[in-house]
Amino acid sequence: MERILIFDDDDAIRRTLELHLQEKRFEVLSADTIAKGRELWNARDPDVVVLDLKLPDGEGTTLLDEMMRAGSEAIVIMVTG
Repeated sequence: MERILIFDDDDAIRRTLELHLQEKRFEVLSADTIAKGRELWNARDPDVVVLDLKLPDGEGTTLLDEMMRAGSEAIVIMVTG
């Protein structure tokens, strides 16, 4: 089963994505801040990351750079409002 980590501070968008992906039998983790998501990413090593560009505690591109430097093989999908 693929593990998907969603970073989005918009509750409605995040919850809609969670529900849709869970219906498709994906394991879904989600966070509304970079700090929370970073903890999940380090602990659970997702296969796919849905990453919002703007989050309350920083830019999604900063986290993308961290993931690349760490050698993550996760597929990253960048989203924005």
